[in-house]
Parts: sequence; C-alpha cells; structure tokens
Amino acid sequence: MSWQLIIALVGLLTAMDAVIIWSIVRFGWGPLPRSFPAQDPRADAVSRKHQSFRINLLSFGFCINVAVDEQHLHLTPIKLLRALGAKGSSIPWDSIRIEKRSTRGRWLTARAGSHTIRGPAWCLELAQR
Repeated sequence: MSWQLIIALVGLLTAMDAVIIWSIVRFGWGPLPRSFPAQDPRADAVSRKHQSFRINLLSFGFCINVAVDEQHLHLTPIKLLRALGAKGSSIPWDSIRIEKRSTRGRWLTARAGSHTIRGPAWCLELAQR
C-alpha cells in the first residue's frame, strides 16, 4: 500500500469520525439545551468535572461538567464537545422528576420535560427536595 493511499484513508476515517461526533452532539445532546438554556451557576454552587450522564439513548461518559445550586442542575459539556457545537444546559429543579434509583444507589434516572436523564445520584438527589 502506498503512502498516499494510507494518508487518504486516514484522512477519510478522521473526517467520518468528526461527522459522527458532530451528529451525536447535534441530535443527541442538542435538544436538551434548546429545552433548558444555560444560565450562570450561583457563586455557592457545588461542582464536579468529568461526570457521566446518559441523555435519552446516548451516553456521555466522563464528558459533562456539573454544577448544582438551589435553582438548577447545570450541565456543561467538556471543551471538545463545546468545540463541536454542544451548549450548556440549566435544568430547573421543579422540572426534574426522579423515576428510578440504581440498585446500589449511585445513579438516578429522571425525567426533565421530554428528556430522560441518568446521572450521578449526588447531583440529581436535590430534585427530591
């Protein structure tokens, strides 16, 4: 195989990966910030980086930075996803309904509008208050 063919193949595969990731960001993550636009977290918000969430059918493992204050659950994608067009989302606590807790209690599944969200219990538990 010639070097030109290898370079062309690598370029094609890289372009395909970029299109796939862009599609995931656009159609998998995109509806959440359209429903719940981002707001700035309050100064006393508790935050953690690189948390795992599942939004509807897509899993965003270690890709979401979370901030929790009294009014909202703030979800911000990591820089790579933001570079591909993903925007942050701030979901009001009164819009979140807990549906299910995992057997070990580490994860909660909740509904926010038409979205199913599965994420760490430490941040979603505030919706029960």
